[in-house]
Amino acid sequence: RSPAVFGVPVDILHNFYADASGYINERVLILQISPVLDETKSENTESLCGSFCVPPMNELVALATSESQMSSYEVFCYPSSRGQDKNTIVQQQNPMVAQITLKVSLVQDCYPFVEFFLQPRAVIENKMPVSLCVCTPMPYTFSSSLSLMKSNDGHNDFGSNLSKRSIHELEPSDKLEIFTAGNSIAISAKCADNPIGGGVTGWLDGEWLDLPLGRSRRLLEPIRCVFPFTVRRSDPTSLNRTGGSEFFVMESQQAMAGLNMDPEIKNSSKATQNPRDDSQSALYTSDSAERPQELVRSIWLTVTNFAVDHTGDILFEQARYNAHRTNARLQNNKMLASKLHSVPFSAFSSKYHRRRITLLPNSTVPIHLVQLTMDGADGMRRSLPFCIEDIPLCDGGVESTSIQWQDDRPSEYFAYRKLSSNYQSEIHIIPEFVIFNGCTKNKVLIRSSRGEQLMLDTGKMAPIRRHHQQGLIIIIELIDLDAATTPIQVDALGLKVCILKSTSTGAPIGCMAIQTVNGARDSRLVVKIGSINNSGVSGGQGGNISGGLFSNDVLRVRCRWSELELTLNDTQLDIDKRKKNHKFKAESTHHTPISQPKDDAKFNDVQVKAAQICFHRFTVDFQRIFKDKAQLSNGSANSLLFHERSQFAMIIHQIRATDCHPETKSPVVFQSSPKTSFLELCIRTRGPLNADLVKVD
Repeated sequence: RSPAVFGVPVDILHNFYADASGYINERVLILQISPVLDETKSENTESLCGSFCVPPMNELVALATSESQMSSYEVFCYPSSRGQDKNTIVQQQNPMVAQITLKVSLVQDCYPFVEFFLQPRAVIENKMPVSLCVCTPMPYTFSSSLSLMKSNDGHNDFGSNLSKRSIHELEPSDKLEIFTAGNSIAISAKCADNPIGGGVTGWLDGEWLDLPLGRSRRLLEPIRCVFPFTVRRSDPTSLNRTGGSEFFVMESQQAMAGLNMDPEIKNSSKATQNPRDDSQSALYTSDSAERPQELVRSIWLTVTNFAVDHTGDILFEQARYNAHRTNARLQNNKMLASKLHSVPFSAFSSKYHRRRITLLPNSTVPIHLVQLTMDGADGMRRSLPFCIEDIPLCDGGVESTSIQWQDDRPSEYFAYRKLSSNYQSEIHIIPEFVIFNGCTKNKVLIRSSRGEQLMLDTGKMAPIRRHHQQGLIIIIELIDLDAATTPIQVDALGLKVCILKSTSTGAPIGCMAIQTVNGARDSRLVVKIGSINNSGVSGGQGGNISGGLFSNDVLRVRCRWSELELTLNDTQLDIDKRKKNHKFKAESTHHTPISQPKDDAKFNDVQVKAAQICFHRFTVDFQRIFKDKAQLSNGSANSLLFHERSQFAMIIHQIRATDCHPETKSPVVFQSSPKTSFLELCIRTRGPLNADLVKVD
């Protein structure tokens, strides 16, 4: 909602902005602040009140002409009975601290125009991709969400005897506003959502985290914290399951400088603090701030890396050993190997990414990709260990990095990394293939060579796995049309057009385009299924399907030669004999040739005819036609109705084989009769030629 705005009456400011005189700077304007809280309605509590003294004219003019034009003050609001008889106070009540930011501008270059902004002392922002529960025993903390809970029972999970605490549920990017007085505030945190996979984590390890408060008190370095895995007493191996999901608590300026975390940052619940304690209102300015909201101190709860799972069936775990350096004896010992593996990190369902989210450790920590399987000692299949910093920054698709299993076999998963707006690294795990249903009216059923079946609605997509040896071969079925395609391989880039045939009659009823293109953020490659082209086709009953789609299509290819000669050349004659004959002819001419060959190239290039086959009136003909109105043969209902007809014909009227050797006595080896054709071949088929069974007439 928009903040409430009010102004100071003019008659009050009349004397404050009086003409310049010797005592103008002695005039004082005091604003009183009284917060309205639900707790003040109780009989045992008093209303809080604080005062703020507006700076004099000369300071306001100086602030308006400065670079920032803004300054911040802290105002302490105490109970109204403070300073009176302390014995009359019904209940001891803590003060409340608010921050007032002044933004000053000049009117007519001499009169200051002052804007006051009431702000919290500090805010805690959830910069994680998951929801958090933040608990604090301190008063006057307010969250932007409406899930504020109070617990008055004497039991708590933090190892403390405090009986009252506030738990705020913070969605991603939500803020917890702090108006608590004092030098510090104690908080604890845990993941609010229950994981859908991996280990379960609890509250912050180390009980409470003490954060300094005050204008000059800051965190000098990020604090590394851990959401520890919950120990299950029913699990005998739970004692070995240590660790958890790490996160960091830091100032917003430290995050803006870059989340290049040092892995050796110690897990400490105390930050280095400035011992200076200013209980009075003091001036704090910032030359780098451009808006009043930027002067509010912001503490981030964030992570350096998180994973986005686009497949929905993998987990992550921290690697306990390097698979490349482990000897074969250790790898064969399944019991010892299972103890070296840690608990998989928690996987959460994110409504913002619409994918599974996993909080990951520092970029230099080796991690595994885990897939649930029936093989292995613990039912998990792991990838080779890798670090997040080894994954290159890219936009996904074909530029993504392949992930290998521990047996050095390639997996179906690829990874790429990109930077988020919160200075974090997003690791996206994508499948190699996704299939997209681009049909505008029909659902499709996809069957792969691995036995997978996917039912896709219009405009939906899903990952699909290929066979490591055969590739990705699919069959597309349309249940409502009772039609399907033949198996088609789609793991290579390109466009293919497939014929849809009736599963009951085998007759074509339409066609559809299938295109494999480069993927983007969701996969490495995308297989797109186009709409069905069945113009002029009406799906009948009982297998009586019209062939109007191809009724006007005719294909005919005819090649006719009046005479066709095939000659066989012999290049392996005795070269020495030819040289000798050439030398004898040169001497008998009684003169020297102008040029004689210096090598055998002349004799090697000579080709002599050995045999010749001559075809007279040779014809080759191929036809393909589609008959629209075909009748069932013999009226049998079991006969298949095909609209496609193919014919192959070859006619040779006469053939003659001749021996071309110069020393032969009978040159004609074979010659057919000129009265009848030597060969007449005609083959007619019904149905598609690439079908499993082809009917030949």
